[in-house]
Amino acid sequence: RAIREKISVKIMVRALRGLLDSRTKRMAERIGDAIDWDNGTAVAVRYISEWIRASSAQSHTERKTGNNESTSGVVLPPPLRVDVTTTLGPFTIWVQSPEEAQYIYQEIWVDSVYSMSPLAYDPFEDTETFSTIVDVGAHVGLFALWVAQNLKRASTQRQRQEGKASHREADEESSREKDQGEEDGQDRHNAGSSTKTTSSSQAPMKTKDIQTRIICVEAVPRNFHLLERNLKQNGYEPRKLRLPLVPATCYAATNKSAARFNRSKNVDLTLVEALAWSKGGEKRHITVYPNMTGNSTTKPHQKEDMISSMSYAKRAVYTAGAHTQDATTVTLSQIFRALGVERVSLLKIDVEGAEEDVLEGIEAQDWKKIEAVVLETHDVGDRVKRLVRILMQEKGFEGISLHRDPHAKHNLYLKVTRSAKSEDTC
Repeated sequence: RAIREKISVKIMVRALRGLLDSRTKRMAERIGDAIDWDNGTAVAVRYISEWIRASSAQSHTERKTGNNESTSGVVLPPPLRVDVTTTLGPFTIWVQSPEEAQYIYQEIWVDSVYSMSPLAYDPFEDTETFSTIVDVGAHVGLFALWVAQNLKRASTQRQRQEGKASHREADEESSREKDQGEEDGQDRHNAGSSTKTTSSSQAPMKTKDIQTRIICVEAVPRNFHLLERNLKQNGYEPRKLRLPLVPATCYAATNKSAARFNRSKNVDLTLVEALAWSKGGEKRHITVYPNMTGNSTTKPHQKEDMISSMSYAKRAVYTAGAHTQDATTVTLSQIFRALGVERVSLLKIDVEGAEEDVLEGIEAQDWKKIEAVVLETHDVGDRVKRLVRILMQEKGFEGISLHRDPHAKHNLYLKVTRSAKSEDTC
């Protein structure tokens, strides 16, 4: 049939419907019933476009290599740029899935699930000892950026307070000198001149920057690439800690550039592309979900409940292209030795079921350095009870807080500190 100059959506739909057989129509209706109508069409169009590009690129690679499988195993669509405006300032990130990034942003930046405020503990507080914040399961850097922005704000507030204190001390000193001059019978004019001289000599104030190292550990190569890109995109200069397969005692010698603490900056970022585990130097399989890389896990069987709770359409989209990748393991104690970590003000863990494996990789002498732990876990079996026992009874933490994610009932956030204060809102 000839196409008219003006064609309505209804005419187009009827024309396309006539090309479909009855089986395809039934499948389309079933998928349509499961789509979230708020953004289903946009999501569907984007994913279909990405799959077409990915299939085309993969076919090209297969023709070039002569194999049925591409050299990288799975060809992923290009990352997408997302501009974010927050109370701490604007920033830009590159993500694999905007929907997943929005969810994680909501958790960290809006709901503050990693904030230690329920336990009256501030990991951004300035101390005489240079501190470290460790981000295990760094994903694409949303937590690291949240920490860096909070440290920047804390530094600004500290400088403002020190500036006020410095001026106050100068005024008090001037007042004392003035009083002393009057008691000694000095001329009031000379006393005033002396006061101005003293005040101006104290004008250059010394501000003590909050200097903190952030160590980001991420095992999924795609996530690690975006993590590094996002930090650089927002003005930071992260350094990589490369882990050769040698004894831990050799790490410091082979990573001198990463081991140096850049104390000229407020935030020092070090990236580790490895899988935090109970033993270092091993190879482990990670199941990667390209459309929800934050859920990539070493324990895919534990994801079955979460995946089965999704609608048919979402399950098909988010699990599409799932594949396994090998990752080299490293323990947190090995990282601490390589970087000369003396104090950990906050240890954040989000490793999709491998929390106990990560904790086993911390040696006894290193637990004393850790002041607070916050981890995302899942209500599977008695895992939460085991984690509480490990942290409270075995490792000596006293304050505890347990919160359930309001947006995902299977997510729990366990927070412990050395100070004795508890809060349970589950």
